[in-house]
Amino acid sequence: MSINESKAYLRKKYAAHGLTQEQVALDVLNVDQSTLSRYMCGTTQWPLWVIQFMMDYFDIPPEDVYAVFISPYVGK
Repeated sequence: MSINESKAYLRKKYAAHGLTQEQVALDVLNVDQSTLSRYMCGTTQWPLWVIQFMMDYFDIPPEDVYAVFISPYVGK
């Protein structure tokens, strides 16, 4: 999965809950918008607590975790 595909996957999960990326950052994760943007663009590594929280909140299956949160950013 590419970074763009990863972003699209996550945005689809957000939309299914009626949330924008900004709402996810501020209301769900309690981080600023720029922090979530850095995670999604690969400039900052996804913290484990964020991955675990998003798996639970957005019903992301374990088999998708590597493809969404790790592999798009390896070697970036």
